Amino acid sequence: MSMERLQILLRPDQAARLRDEAQVQGVPVTELVREAIDQAFPHPRALQRQASWARFNALPVVVAGPEPEALEALLDDRVDKRLPRG
Repeated sequence: MSMERLQILLRPDQAARLRDEAQVQGVPVTELVREAIDQAFPHPRALQRQASWARFNALPVVVAGPEPEALEALLDDRVDKRLPRG
């Protein structure tokens, strides 16, 4: 992955918060800056993925097949046929 150098100026309190959080998380300050940029300005593909998942999760759940009671009766019948009668 190629990177581009960018110089930014921060207020002292912003820089201190950034350094403190980087130390807490055990990551470089640059990683926090990149994450903040990605959260504030998501890539269009990420937005498309989120929209796709939202549409997928909004679909109704359709369960095809017999009702649970019918399945239970079917299972009981099969078990009864396999067990020896005594």
